[in-house]
Amino acid sequence: MPNTRVTLETARLMMDACLNKAQEMNLRIIVAVADDHGDLIAFNKMDGSLLISTEIAINKAWTSVAIKMTSNQFGQLANNNGPLAWVTGTNGHRLIAVAGGLPLIAGGEIIGGIGVSRATAEQDEIIAQAGVDVFQQLNA
Repeated sequence: MPNTRVTLETARLMMDACLNKAQEMNLRIIVAVADDHGDLIAFNKMDGSLLISTEIAINKAWTSVAIKMTSNQFGQLANNNGPLAWVTGTNGHRLIAVAGGLPLIAGGEIIGGIGVSRATAEQDEIIAQAGVDVFQQLNA
């Protein structure tokens, strides 16, 4: 039976997977894991990462929960005057319209999100997916 919430232990395992993937890619990232309300559960900042990436990683995780899709999918709908362009300025500008934020889904419900920042958007998403893969293995 899948978990109905993301635990700190699960978040730590997910972050470890992201950090390992980033090291394999020779990148220094920041990773954040949020619960089903978008509240921060766990956060990790690698040495050499950028200060600005802290808020971006946290907000990518929040975006994937708040908007109930990946931050990349949101970006496709929000950028270039897309149908959700008006939303980007709401919620204290917390919504991030670029890849790297992924929802955590168990039992068909979004129960959290993970956000990675510091590399290219595509690299951030690859690294975040390493965390989602661990989450899915634990909830299989």
